[in-house]
Amino acid sequence: MISDLIERLGRDVSRRRLSFGRTTMGGSRTDGETVETVRLLIQNGGGSSSVRHGAERATYGIVAYAKAGTDIEERDLFDYDGKTYRIDSKRVPDERPIGDALSYIILGVTREEGIT
Repeated sequence: MISDLIERLGRDVSRRRLSFGRTTMGGSRTDGETVETVRLLIQNGGGSSSVRHGAERATYGIVAYAKAGTDIEERDLFDYDGKTYRIDSKRVPDERPIGDALSYIILGVTREEGIT
């Protein structure tokens, strides 16, 4: 049922996976990224604002659904509606009595932006 909604109402988004390397001083740096189009059903949630490091920030919580087997991981980024979102969590629901997973995955997603 949810996989049908993903197919009918979902959006194709650009999933970006960053790869990391080390600087000469041992710090972490972005080495590159791979981009792939994936289909997500996105449900916007509520938002909140806070002050971090002296700047006001808005944080939005979002739930996204993808078909099982979609290549998406925690810490991946995706671009949707001109904004960048980050995958914070990934869960494969297991709600059937026989123990097999359902045909979709649930993604916890956030978007932060500065408030001017």
